Amino acid sequence: MISLLLLFFVEGVKEILLLKLVTHLIVTKLIFFFFLGRKGYHVSTLSVSNYLSTFELTHLLRKQLLT
Repeated sequence: MISLLLLFFVEGVKEILLLKLVTHLIVTKLIFFFFLGRKGYHVSTLSVSNYLSTFELTHLLRKQLLT
């Protein structure tokens, strides 16, 4: 019983840490894109789509770790 509770706790902690990592990456990229845009640099939609693909891969990785 205790080992089952511990397993749920560890899985929950892994999910929270991955969620924090993904959130941090998204916020960092958005801030980076915002400041580049203000400085006159043009952020290509390719960069944004590559970043979204990275987010999707991270989501798939998270699903794989949880199973």
